[in-house]
Amino acid sequence: MAKSLSGPDLFFNTYETSERTRDSLLLFDQLFLDWSGRLNLVARSTLPDRWQRHYLDSAQLLPLIPSAAKVVMDFGSGAGFPGLFLAILSADDPARQSHDFFLVESIAKKCAFLREVISVLGLQNVTVLNQRIETISEPEKADIITARALADLDTLCEYGHRFMHKTSICLFQKGERAQEEIKVAQRKWSFDVTCHNSLTHKAAAILEIRNLKRV
Repeated sequence: MAKSLSGPDLFFNTYETSERTRDSLLLFDQLFLDWSGRLNLVARSTLPDRWQRHYLDSAQLLPLIPSAAKVVMDFGSGAGFPGLFLAILSADDPARQSHDFFLVESIAKKCAFLREVISVLGLQNVTVLNQRIETISEPEKADIITARALADLDTLCEYGHRFMHKTSICLFQKGERAQEEIKVAQRKWSFDVTCHNSLTHKAAAILEIRNLKRV
């Protein structure tokens, strides 16, 4: 019986990367484990399964981001998921090198980790904003807004609408209550939504939100 893949073998078997990007991801993994030993970047119980639970879970958003997108805004970046991880994957892709990533994170220690990764990997198109989302007074208009395990959909709509223009797309990773959250959010918001099945969690979904307007 063939042995099932796990860890980096599972990731790189699922998601094809260049050798340079592979090296960057392995270096990120070292930094992530080092900092996780000192800070609670993520729940420690998820570290053994990090390549699927956090890395692959973030990477699955990339095909949903148009290559022509310029500004990618990540709400509540935390340990870099999904925003920083998407930036690493995009850095060596000529079709995506025009992306500018803005990572919004209110906790200073997590921002220090994000900046360390950016410095070590030499990422040129990533900016860390050590602020609460709602306190950003002059929001950058974003082509793409991402968020993972941050807040309910109604709150995410409240956060996101100030950053959006007519063709902006929100990619929000949600759990098994996604449909319930959609119904609640539709009491206050009008939007078009496409639900994409998650590659990493059977009960999870990626909500692709367009044309967001307050009711």
